[in-house]
Amino acid sequence: LLASVGTTAFAAEDLDTLKARQASLAQQKQDNDEKLASLRQDKSDKEAYRDTLLDQISTLQDQIDTYNSQIESLDGQIVDAQNAIADKDADIQEDTALLKERLRALYMAGEATNLEILLSADSMVDLADKTEALRMVTQHDTALIDRVKGEQADLQSQKDKIVENREKVEQAKEALDAKD
Repeated sequence: LLASVGTTAFAAEDLDTLKARQASLAQQKQDNDEKLASLRQDKSDKEAYRDTLLDQISTLQDQIDTYNSQIESLDGQIVDAQNAIADKDADIQEDTALLKERLRALYMAGEATNLEILLSADSMVDLADKTEALRMVTQHDTALIDRVKGEQADLQSQKDKIVENREKVEQAKEALDAKD
């Protein structure tokens, strides 16, 4: 799980770099557009117009390549998150099975209450042992329930992140399609 967190942090840093490059390329495209508009008015400078047009094509290709890199980065993050979710889901299934087993054992024990168990003690030592055993069982049950709840919350958070990343990928792909 720590490996996927490290990979995600690296991918996020890489994504920020790609976004910064994308902004730089967008500015370069705007500069080229302005230069093209200026050169179109001056027909005598066709060579400069052609060079600028070639620069514009190169800039657009760089933008397309950057979008593809962003998409690959986001796809990698989605795969990492899906793997983490699969691991977390397995943990939840295991803990849920333990919790079900514990609840079944409580049901099978019948109507014995904590008070009845304590009152059945034969001596002070037996009472102390039974009190400690009840305390440990209660702590274990509470910890198990809390762990299952926490794992379910983590799982939902990771699923939400996947949805968010998928939306980013779709937006990047739409922007790339618009460039074509």
